[in-house]
Amino acid sequence: MNELPTLPECDTGQDRREVVSPLKDLMGIEDTLAAAGHLLFPEEEPLNELAREILEINAANGWNVTTLDVWDDEQPYRLGCILALIHSEVSEALEALRNHDRENFEEELADVIIRVLDLTGGLGIDIDAAVRDKLEANKKRGWRHGGKAV
Repeated sequence: MNELPTLPECDTGQDRREVVSPLKDLMGIEDTLAAAGHLLFPEEEPLNELAREILEINAANGWNVTTLDVWDDEQPYRLGCILALIHSEVSEALEALRNHDRENFEEELADVIIRVLDLTGGLGIDIDAAVRDKLEANKKRGWRHGGKAV
């Protein structure tokens, strides 16, 4: 398995998002993304990079590509449908778990991540920053935050 790249440390107090290198060309999808007004992310951020690749593959295969207009108040069902598809992949992973099918379980979890990254990339969400921010918030939570048993 490939090792994950080491991210540069930022001990100057400067947000790491401010010190990343410029983007490479996106090999064909850049016009689609630019036309949709998508935010492009630094290449050192692995989740955002995967999101770009997912959008590129979806566009190349003629599949639906999530775009900013799904956030439009006039069509809220479209975003709900995307969230339902994410949920369906989680349900398929649960079914694989029930069947003790590890290979299918892993495939379905990959589908969950692919659908989530399609959504975040299409909406221009910097998912790497959002995950980092959430992890920092979680570090500050107390033992068994929320008091829930499960």
